[in-house]
Amino acid sequence: MKKKSIILDQCPIKATLNIITNKWSLLIIYELSNRYKVKDAVPIRFKDLRDNLEGISQKMLTQTLRSLEENGMIIRNIYPEVPPRVEYALSKLGLSFIPYLESLEEWSQINHQEIQEARQRFNN
Repeated sequence: MKKKSIILDQCPIKATLNIITNKWSLLIIYELSNRYKVKDAVPIRFKDLRDNLEGISQKMLTQTLRSLEENGMIIRNIYPEVPPRVEYALSKLGLSFIPYLESLEEWSQINHQEIQEARQRFNN
């Protein structure tokens, strides 16, 4: 009996993982989602995102924001001012991802110690 092969370009799981498994993508979505935990959430500017994400380069932030925008997870608003002001916010699709991100955050907090202990056992 032949196994059915998955056409990877049409696989929803692969497509989703390609968007969110980048280290910076999840952290950017997480940072933007924090804006929605307060009343009257406001978008965030590029500089503030960069300052809040320790260790990200300007180039990597730019590339990751473009990818998230291309995949419909965020919205970029450009204001015709001098100098130009650019703000980022979660799109409707990005907002729908928040419960899953919160579940991942909860799972991570619950299992963090066990993961650390497993790493230590493995390395000894």
